[in-house]
Amino acid sequence: MKKAFTLAETLLVLMIIGVIAAMVIPSLMNNPRNRDNVSRLKKIAGELTTATTLLQLEAGPVDGWDWTSEADIVDLYKKKFKVMKECGMSDGCFPEDTKSLSGSDLNESSGYYKIILADGTSLGIKACNGGCTPGNYGLDSSNELLGLFLVDVNGFRGPNKGGLDTFVFGLVKHKGVQAGGSYSSAGCDQRSSNGLNCAAKVIREDNINYW
Repeated sequence: MKKAFTLAETLLVLMIIGVIAAMVIPSLMNNPRNRDNVSRLKKIAGELTTATTLLQLEAGPVDGWDWTSEADIVDLYKKKFKVMKECGMSDGCFPEDTKSLSGSDLNESSGYYKIILADGTSLGIKACNGGCTPGNYGLDSSNELLGLFLVDVNGFRGPNKGGLDTFVFGLVKHKGVQAGGSYSSAGCDQRSSNGLNCAAKVIREDNINYW
């Protein structure tokens, strides 16, 4: 006499398959998107570094720039980028519902002069005037942070989350542009992180995989 699976056994097998699929499929779906975001992050990192280098050749060392006005600095940087839209200090160039890596609200863009580049990247520029703490972005606390660049590498496309498509770069006195987390990426492997100090880790490892 041939034995067949009982209904309970069949349901158990289907449930196990469902659990495995729920764990694996999101990872498979997210991987291509993560790869694209890594490429975009490396691209904007190179563009910020190149733009800053060229501007120093034209306008002198960055240490002597007047960083009291975001608009003045944006006027310099706009010449080095293809700008599709300019929002200034107003909304409209960054997603309004950006989350931190841990899932809480991330309202970082409010203090930045915001533009959208031709490739869809949202770029924010902020003057520090001594009011930025390097350690908050994984940069050496002994250095002076002149300004910040906030980027959402794929603009309004999801996930709009710190450490996944939203990152920070610092303009450091005497050192130029540094990716967030260049000094310390502690927190990128924890769900309590806001993700803004993860850029250097992503660029170094060529991957977005914190857990």
